[in-house]
Amino acid sequence: MSEFQKDVNKLLKIIFKGITTIGVKLFKFHKYMMPYKMERTPIPLGKVSVKIEFFIDQIPNYFLNIMSVAAKLENIIYL
Repeated sequence: MSEFQKDVNKLLKIIFKGITTIGVKLFKFHKYMMPYKMERTPIPLGKVSVKIEFFIDQIPNYFLNIMSVAAKLENIIYL
């Protein structure tokens, strides 16, 4: 028995002892991601994180990291 299978068996024992489920599904998967980079961009509140995704020959997508903005707002609220 492989180390992986031993680990799975340990986890299954914990799960079946602790909750009332009668089954557990295991999936092998691979995650595909677009290439991206993170940059710091200035806004009136200060610098925030922005993710820039690239997909083949298309114009890049820009996504503001909302947690970065929330942290800036939190600092302002508590000052």
